[in-house]
Amino acid sequence: MKDNILEKIKKFQGNIKYNKFFTFLFFIIYLGLIIIVSSYHEAWEDESQAWLIARDLNFLDIIKQMRFEGHSFFWYYILAIFVKTGISYEFSKIIMIIIAMLTGIFILKKAPYNNLVKILILFNSVFLYYLPVFLRPYAISALMLIIISIMNEHPEKYPVLYGIVIAVLSNTHIIVLGISFFIYLFFFKEQFLDKYNENTKNQNIKLILGAIIALSGMLIVMMCAVAGYIFSIAATHGSDVPEILLLRFINYFKELFYIIIGIKLPDFVIFIGYLIIVVSIIVQSIKVSRKQGIIFLFSLIFYLFIQIFIFGIFTNQRSILPFIFLLYFSWNIKRDCINTKKIEILEIVIFTICVLSIPNTVKVISDEIKYPYNDSKNIAKYIEENIEEGSVFLTINWDSISSVEVYLSGKDYRFYDATNNTYMTYAIWNKFLDKEKDSYIEDAIKNFENEKIYIINLISNDSDIMDLNSFRKSKEELELLYSTNEKCLARKAYLYKIKK
Repeated sequence: MKDNILEKIKKFQGNIKYNKFFTFLFFIIYLGLIIIVSSYHEAWEDESQAWLIARDLNFLDIIKQMRFEGHSFFWYYILAIFVKTGISYEFSKIIMIIIAMLTGIFILKKAPYNNLVKILILFNSVFLYYLPVFLRPYAISALMLIIISIMNEHPEKYPVLYGIVIAVLSNTHIIVLGISFFIYLFFFKEQFLDKYNENTKNQNIKLILGAIIALSGMLIVMMCAVAGYIFSIAATHGSDVPEILLLRFINYFKELFYIIIGIKLPDFVIFIGYLIIVVSIIVQSIKVSRKQGIIFLFSLIFYLFIQIFIFGIFTNQRSILPFIFLLYFSWNIKRDCINTKKIEILEIVIFTICVLSIPNTVKVISDEIKYPYNDSKNIAKYIEENIEEGSVFLTINWDSISSVEVYLSGKDYRFYDATNNTYMTYAIWNKFLDKEKDSYIEDAIKNFENEKIYIINLISNDSDIMDLNSFRKSKEELELLYSTNEKCLARKAYLYKIKK
């Protein structure tokens, strides 16, 4: 009898080691894939814009620049800490790899799901591609929500740290301000208002300090957003909200109406099915845990309002955040509730989403490896190898050209914005998108009579190649030095030498 018990214990210990080995193996594969895909990834405009601001401005000027960006300076400061030490743009990706490593460890060790679901979450396109590969702060949003989920097991232990994490979460992007506010609202109510008389004086003081930190973080985001509205003319930075917000509401409802009446029956059934699932999850989850259900519902409403009606666009990197919200929501529901039959529904939803997204995960990763995004790496390499330093590159397409600039950092190449007749390294939105100005490259050429000048353009429409968006010089006065011949995911690159 005793021998049988010992054998079962040894077998159990062997299974634990076996599971730990495979968990560690999947974690190494997860990190390895991220490193490989990151090495192929090219800078998008928003990535290069933030990196160049962090490189070229001091810490005080970064804050001033935020009145044009409409974002918190938090992410720019993180980049500046790395960039100002002289590291290259490519090496800056170590920031994302560190965040991905911490995220992977927390999910594998702390998430209340079974091991298969944990692995599927990590190998979903959200955690394998969109968050860790792009040099943007959304990965920090996910990491902070995971840390909050872990702290929620014993929230009373983290009166100050909870406020700090909420402040960091808020400052990753205004789009997560809603979930930051509602999470902290319930935390403060439960830990301070409901327990004020039970807490020690020291605990209440710490909770007040944490609240000040959390609210300060939220206020910073709000102030930056308001400044972006006042000073920036970029539509995606909120400046046009009063003028077209109502129009967007009307147009979206019109589009929805035409989509519904024109949709094919099978697609309509699928759409209704998805809608029923989402509503059922929210309704049933509110019944299971009223607090978590309310947090999820209002956070999602805030997210959709900002994403659709303020930014006016939906199909971009921010679109992966609802999955992060659902993950936070299900994580806390699963741990806090007792009725497992209701809890398992959310784990099944997470599992289903991850399984159904496998083809998309494979596609986006394979496309990233096979094709350039905008050919910025190749054209930067061509410039470095074939064009002498000190040369000037004219452009009227600055937001995309900045993705070339990051790969030439440290080299003496100058980029001149023909629209504003000024040298630039990053886009200044209140000037760059001024639609009242005409872009005359010919006029800009007159400023460089005795210098070697080139025209560089990254465009998504082949019809713009010859006229270069307003360049009126004849074809004979341009010499094409470099053009993208292969497939690009977004923009092809063109480099011309101007004959004199």
